[in-house]
Amino acid sequence: MARPQSKIMTLAEQKVAVSGLKEAQKKHAGDVKQLAVDSKADLTAFDAAVKAARAPLVELEKQLASATKARDKAVKEATKVFGAATAKNIKLNAAADKGTAKLAGQLEAVQAVVPAAKAPAAVVAKAAIAKAAAKPAKDSVEA
Repeated sequence: MARPQSKIMTLAEQKVAVSGLKEAQKKHAGDVKQLAVDSKADLTAFDAAVKAARAPLVELEKQLASATKARDKAVKEATKVFGAATAKNIKLNAAADKGTAKLAGQLEAVQAVVPAAKAPAAVVAKAAIAKAAAKPAKDSVEA
């Protein structure tokens, strides 16, 4: 059987143990400092990697904002052009309706006229006088 170790150290053993523990303590303190330096370097590298990863996203956001602005401008211009075209179309439709009504009135007037072969001579003469009065004389000189 092995004999249990004695809790009593000799002076030489105590000095060796103390110097070994002090050296281990210094090495440990150095390792802790190195861990702090490494952690700071890792954090700096991580921040740089995050910044590099976000750079394309920032650029894409700028491009998206620019494209959105251009789209809004194009839509505004197209709406303006469409509004002008619609207003012009409304005016043209109103003029066409007016022309249609005028032509319909003229057609009714022409259909209401009695043909010359059937009309009495007085009606034909009256129409000729009205027609002559409607046309200005070409020979007259304006004052």
